[in-house]
Amino acid sequence: MRPSVNLSVDLAPGHKTGLPLATPILLGCGTAGYGAAPEAVDAAALGAVVTLPLAARAVGTSPRFAPVPAGVVIDTGGPAAVRAVLRHWGERWRRANPPVIAHVAGESPAELAACAEALEEVREVAALEWRADALPPDEAARAAARLRAASDKPLLVQVPLAGAADYAEALVGMADALVVGAPPQGTAWSAEDEAWVQGDVHGPGVFPLVVRALLALREFPFPLVAFGGIHAPHQAVQAVLAGASAVMLDIAICRLPDLPGQALAAIMEEMENRALDDLRQLVGRDAG
Repeated sequence: MRPSVNLSVDLAPGHKTGLPLATPILLGCGTAGYGAAPEAVDAAALGAVVTLPLAARAVGTSPRFAPVPAGVVIDTGGPAAVRAVLRHWGERWRRANPPVIAHVAGESPAELAACAEALEEVREVAALEWRADALPPDEAARAAARLRAASDKPLLVQVPLAGAADYAEALVGMADALVVGAPPQGTAWSAEDEAWVQGDVHGPGVFPLVVRALLALREFPFPLVAFGGIHAPHQAVQAVLAGASAVMLDIAICRLPDLPGQALAAIMEEMENRALDDLRQLVGRDAG
C-alpha cells in the first residue's frame, strides 16, 4: 500500500537536474560501503546510499576502531581509488536502487576535481558529497567551487557541527545542500591495537549537537541533511522538525538494521498526526 502522505524530497532544488529522492532516509558510507545497502536493510525505505570516500588516488591505510561508552571512535583510514572502485562497482551501480551518492575526497582542490571528473560520466551516480571540515570556511568555499567547475552533478557538502553557520555562509552558491554534520573528533584507547585511535566520534551523544547546528542553519538557503547520533525513530522525526529535509543513518544500522524503515514510519506517523500530506510541511515545523 502506498503511503497517504508525500515522503519525497529534492535535496538540490536550485540545481538544473535537482536531486529527487523517494524518501528522506539516506544510508551513510559507514554501512553502505561503496554503494550497497546491507541485505538486512529494507532498501525500499531508502532515498539514497552514500559511498565510502573515493579519491583520484588511493591512500593505503585501514580503518581502526575504539569503543567508548555508548559509541565508538573511528579512524576511517584512507580513501579508495575512484577508477578501481568504478571497475568493481560500476555494473552494480547500474542495477542500484536507491540512487548512489559518491563521497569524494582529496588532499587538494585539484585532487577533488580529478575525482569528480572521473565520476562525471557515470550516470548512476546521482550526486557528490564532500566533507569540508579539514579546511577553514573560506578555503572550503574555494574547494567547493573547484568541485562545481569539475562536475555538473549536485553537490552536498558535509560541514562540522561546531561553526556550521560560518561554513554555510561561505558556501552559499557553492553547495546544493549541507550535511550537518561532520563528526566531532576524539581520541580513545584501543585494547585490540594497544594504541590510541584518533578519529570521528559516533554515538547517540552526538545527536544534541546535530540538533543545535540544524537550528543555527535554519535561515540559510540550503536543504539540510541531519547526520550523527540518530539511533531511534523519534530522533529522525526531531531532526526533521528542527529543519532537516533528510536524515542520514550510519553506524546505528549495525545494531538496528530495521532503523531506516522505522524512521520512515515515524516521520509518516508524525505527518498524519499533524494532518500534513507533504514532507515539506514538516521540515522545520518546530524550529522556532
